[in-house]
Amino acid sequence: MTTTNDTRGVASQELFERCTQIRQLLAAGNANFHAIGVQYNLIVDTRLAEKAGFKNAPEFLTQQIKELSRSTLVTYGAVARAFSAEVCSQYGVSLLNQLIVYVEAAGVELDANDPSTMLISVPGADGELEEKFFGECTVVDLRKAIQRLRRPTSSAPLPAEVDARAQQCSAALTGYFPQQTGVRVEVRNRKGKAVMSLKDVPLEQMEQIAALLSTALRSSRAA
Repeated sequence: MTTTNDTRGVASQELFERCTQIRQLLAAGNANFHAIGVQYNLIVDTRLAEKAGFKNAPEFLTQQIKELSRSTLVTYGAVARAFSAEVCSQYGVSLLNQLIVYVEAAGVELDANDPSTMLISVPGADGELEEKFFGECTVVDLRKAIQRLRRPTSSAPLPAEVDARAQQCSAALTGYFPQQTGVRVEVRNRKGKAVMSLKDVPLEQMEQIAALLSTALRSSRAA
């Protein structure tokens, strides 16, 4: 019967062997990032670090291999999981990682076998969108495309009654605090929903804030 200590010992031996392989791949050059990612994913998927008594794979590996940060390991693993070694060799880790982020943000399907002809909507300096093939894109192009997708949109206008309530609440708070106090009230349209931000409100005045908002909301409902 295998004991817990035996299981931990076997896992620990395999874990350190894979760590040694990663160290050797790293010493051979950055071109091996796909192979490093494969080793990292194996450690994560089999929970090898946990079985050996460590907290998790990133923490163990970053302690053992100082040249690798947690974010780098996660990036290598994500790219290696999504793409073949050949695709990784062709495009590099930075560009492919940006493509993964873009695909998630855009809600489109990833062509992992041949991403070269995937269309990326890249905003230009004038805000106009240019459809570019992934194979023609730079890392900067992908970052611009991702930023555009993540930017809050006001394409869904606020319903009139919601806008009125938001503005009434904002006016009540803005009028209560003298301008020189530095308290700021901001109402934004976040995808058709009104959100309000308060900044630099003194803690001792929070009760009064609640009372002002309650009054403003009751007034807007009655209107």
